[in-house]
Amino acid sequence: MSKWLELVSKLLAAAPVAVVGVEAIAGEKDGATKKQMALDSIGLSAAVAALVAPEHKPMIDAATNTVSQAIDGIVAVANTAGDFNKAAAAAQVAQGAIAGVQNVVAAA
Repeated sequence: MSKWLELVSKLLAAAPVAVVGVEAIAGEKDGATKKQMALDSIGLSAAVAALVAPEHKPMIDAATNTVSQAIDGIVAVANTAGDFNKAAAAAQVAQGAIAGVQNVVAAA
């Protein structure tokens, strides 16, 4: 396997972790911002890489595009599953708060 394919496979393996992490810390931001944050968090900054190694720009662009598409796919699956559903998240927080109050009342 070429070094580029090894690199892309490592980046792809990191993508789900990056997506979940970004959603946890920046869930209120717009999708484009969160996507860029996910790309940045896995160390894939095409602009910087192209400046450092301009002879590899086509491969850098291809790797960035591949990981970008993977991020879109991961987000689509999470959204379909309801994992990133803000109403569901708010309901979970509310349920936790209600359970906490009930525990305090029961203890009193």
